[in-house]
Amino acid sequence: MKWIPLTINLRSLCALQVALVMGSVVLCGGVSCSFKKNSEKGMSAADSNKLSQLVLEAREARLASKALAVQTLQLKSQVADLTERLAQSRHELDTLRVQVDRAGMQGGAIAADPGVRLDGVKIIEINPALGMVVLDAGSERGLRVSQRFQVLRGDQSIAVIRTAEVREQITGAVVEQSQKGQFPEKGDRVIPVSSTGR
Repeated sequence: MKWIPLTINLRSLCALQVALVMGSVVLCGGVSCSFKKNSEKGMSAADSNKLSQLVLEAREARLASKALAVQTLQLKSQVADLTERLAQSRHELDTLRVQVDRAGMQGGAIAADPGVRLDGVKIIEINPALGMVVLDAGSERGLRVSQRFQVLRGDQSIAVIRTAEVREQITGAVVEQSQKGQFPEKGDRVIPVSSTGR
C-alpha cells in the first residue's frame, strides 16, 4: 500500500471534522481510510498513535466549540436582560425628575396632607455616599414625592430631607441640609416640615 504524505494542522483538522467511526477515519469530503489492524495495512504503531491523537484533538476542539457557543448565548441573554433593566431604570428616573420639576413649579415643597398621621416614622436605612435615606412609611400613610421632613435625634433637629421615591410601605429621600455635618442615622425620627418651610 502506498502512503501519501498528508499535513494536517489542528484548524484544518477541525474544519474536516475527522471522526473515528467503526474502525474507520472518515473525512467530511467523503474520503475514508480503514485501519482494522496495524499489521494488515502496514501502518506503524507510531502512525496509528498519531492518527488516534489527531482524532482525539478534533473531538476536543468540537466539544470546546460547542461549550463556547453555549456560553456566548448565555452572555447575550444576560446582556439583553441588563439592557432592559437599565432602560426601565432610566424611564423611572425620568419620571421622577418630571414629578420633582412639576412640584417645583407648583410652589416648591409639598406639605404633608392635613390629618395624615405620620407619627413614629423613622429612618431604616442610610447611604451617606449618595446622600440618601429610607423611611419606614410610604404612600399607604400619605407620603408623596417632594415632601420635606425634619430629621430628629432626641429633640434636636439634625437634618432636612425631601422625599424622592415613594412606594407603598417605604420611601427614599434625599438629604438637603444637615446640622454641623451630622448625617441622619438609623432610628432617627422624622416630622413634616410646613409648606412655608422652617
